[in-house]
Amino acid sequence: MENNLNYSSEVRKKILSMLMFQLYSDERTIYREYVQNALDSINKAIDTRVLDQAKDGVVNIDIDVKHKVIKIKDNGAGIESANAVRTLLDISPSNKDGVSQAGMYGIGRLVGGGYCHELIFRTSARGEAIGTQITFDVDKIWQMVEKDEEDYLATYVINECTTRESIPAEESDHYFEVELKGVKDDAAPSLLDAETIINYLREVAPVEYKSEFKNTLMYKSTADNPEFKELHEGLEKVQVLVGETRIQKQYGLSIRGTKDKINNLEYFKIEDRKYGLLGWGWYALTKYTIQIPKDDKLAGIRLRAHNIQIGDANLLSGTNYWKEDRSNSYFYGEFFVTHRHIRPNGARDGLVPTPESRSLENGLRTYFENLKTLYTKANEAKKSIDKIYDGIKRIDDHGGAIDYNAKDLINNRGIGKFEKLMKTSFGFEAIKRMLLLYQPQFLEAKAKGEEKLRPTMPTPQEHVSIKKENPTTASVDIPMDNVEPTTTPVVSSIPTATNIEFPSAIDNTTEPSQTTANPLEPVSVQEPAAYQHEALIPGQRIVTPTSTPLLGQQDIIAPLNNVLDPNEIWLLRRVFKVLNSFCPDNEHDQKLIAEMERLIVKEFNDEI
Repeated sequence: MENNLNYSSEVRKKILSMLMFQLYSDERTIYREYVQNALDSINKAIDTRVLDQAKDGVVNIDIDVKHKVIKIKDNGAGIESANAVRTLLDISPSNKDGVSQAGMYGIGRLVGGGYCHELIFRTSARGEAIGTQITFDVDKIWQMVEKDEEDYLATYVINECTTRESIPAEESDHYFEVELKGVKDDAAPSLLDAETIINYLREVAPVEYKSEFKNTLMYKSTADNPEFKELHEGLEKVQVLVGETRIQKQYGLSIRGTKDKINNLEYFKIEDRKYGLLGWGWYALTKYTIQIPKDDKLAGIRLRAHNIQIGDANLLSGTNYWKEDRSNSYFYGEFFVTHRHIRPNGARDGLVPTPESRSLENGLRTYFENLKTLYTKANEAKKSIDKIYDGIKRIDDHGGAIDYNAKDLINNRGIGKFEKLMKTSFGFEAIKRMLLLYQPQFLEAKAKGEEKLRPTMPTPQEHVSIKKENPTTASVDIPMDNVEPTTTPVVSSIPTATNIEFPSAIDNTTEPSQTTANPLEPVSVQEPAAYQHEALIPGQRIVTPTSTPLLGQQDIIAPLNNVLDPNEIWLLRRVFKVLNSFCPDNEHDQKLIAEMERLIVKEFNDEI
């Protein structure tokens, strides 16, 4: 087998069609490409001491709508005159590695040609009193590539359609300028819309954060975290101006689309045992009250390399990374690729498939499961507070009457649910920090709910009394709308002129008290520490319900043993015992009680 064919391969004209007319579907991308090239040129200027520091690098973008001209100029290292023609005319001449530089393929400089009649490059390097200008006749290239039947070589087309000339320069000059002359606004109207381009560059360009975000949230979040402070400070940045407008990332102190305040920034890393650190990121910690609307252009965790956005805002969205399509739209955030073998593809709309990039994708999917839990728990916290107010409204709508549903909404679905979230949310620390954001709102709702459930001093017209006829009954006043235990451990009894006789309903499994209670004196009922409730009939001892099956011998509570804690089971059995002890003992009413108890158990099961 012959190993050396001595064959000189040829690149045909269709490669120019792809590079100039087909590479990007979004015309705004040309600004990202030229800013990326400017970043590399500025970094080179810093390395060669042409510029002192990164903040000295500037990219100026001028959009002349009237004359349909766009100019993008940087003050980077420029290109020496001896190398300018070869560098600018060769196809993919780049020596960039995609690691130390943002660029890699050397093809991005041609993308502007698809949107103008002439594409012009101008450059000069420090120490040379001469510059270079290269002009591409794009209309002629289009004719030869797309219309002529001749299968030209790409190099032949370039030679036929370009002009080169030297231009004057000062020895102190160092710059690179791209000019799109005769912009085809009918095909790409957004290119001449300064506001559109400003907003686009705010999302994708390697620029600084707004001062309020940087000086408040970023410094606050890294104060005790030197690792992420160093990573933040090490991000590549360049000054970009569109006319007089300085481009900055627009993250602020709150979520624009929801008005949720950003309390802090949470940080995370994706590491692989084999490949090491793959990248790091941050996301905003908020209450996550609702999904961020689509018109908020900052929504979503964005993927970036060299601080330049890869793809669009939705690259890390969808079921490739989350179990729910909507998940990414609950967050503000960024993830920065750091591994040298994880690089954007040629169109910069995704990653080159490598073992390292696949490991990163798997790591992000795993971590995003935590973030899904975060906004899910936030939703549960919000709902639990809403349930408290639902219970309060129910009491108000019923003229102050307190029924089971109102108590259930306030105590179980509201207060109990929130407190259970606080107790059980562990393993992912951000959940606890998020719940603390809801705590003031919860405590306010809890106080209002407990106030609504607190009994008021009744008037004589609102009471009936029980006439004491034997040692097992007591003559006390009981409000008719409050036949269940309340949260006050001591009950005062006030006799009235109206008497209702109750048969003895006391559990006699324990010894009755030897002391006859005075109906005018308060009686303290001792309960487990977790639940202190007042006795229904002062003077009588209420025996704690046990696991004895209710409703004959059918233990309908048993299914809840695995979902509720023992104190909750105890309370539920007590409620059922009271219902069976004090409600009428006929077949019709007992069936109603049994059905109500079944529905209560079902409701607890469904809620859990």
